[in-house]
Amino acid sequence: MTRRLLFDQNLAPRLVGRVAAEFPGSLHVRDLDLQAATDAEVLRVAADRDLVVVTKDKDFADIVTARGDGPKVLWLMLGNATTDDIAESVSPMGSCSKPVCWYAGPMKVTIDLDAEVYRAVKVEAARTDRSVRDIVDEALEAWLEAAEVREDRESAEAALAEYRRDSGEAAESFFGSLAAETRATYGPDEA
Repeated sequence: MTRRLLFDQNLAPRLVGRVAAEFPGSLHVRDLDLQAATDAEVLRVAADRDLVVVTKDKDFADIVTARGDGPKVLWLMLGNATTDDIAESVSPMGSCSKPVCWYAGPMKVTIDLDAEVYRAVKVEAARTDRSVRDIVDEALEAWLEAAEVREDRESAEAALAEYRRDSGEAAESFFGSLAAETRATYGPDEA
């Protein structure tokens, strides 16, 4: 299913045309006569029409987070950016190679968790006198590290299987023959 976007008042109306190929049916608040609407009204319309709100206004993300429901919000933290830069950052095919697409510092993310998982995380945070953010950050880092270790192990196992399949030579034997060849070529080591 292709997402449709609703660009907030703080973004150029021409963005609708710039992303039309990737997000057909997207709109600007002007298209819905919402230029003077409150953030809550814009969110209500977006929810009713199944639109993702694209904005530079943090208030939208705060409102949806506080309510615990509502439409998806894409909060752009790009600073002063051109329409082209914004269109590229929204695009799933965009490279985000321009500095305006980078965000240095902690990233804010909304994650939907199962209620039991969230309660368990909150209990662990309280038990260890840490924040939920710290617990989730630690868990994600451990998961990524485990994935990297697993990938390294799989790569080593594949290399060993290739060695066995191709009747490779053991490292000790290989380096021994290399040392013998070097001595034969350059003479014995006199050091």
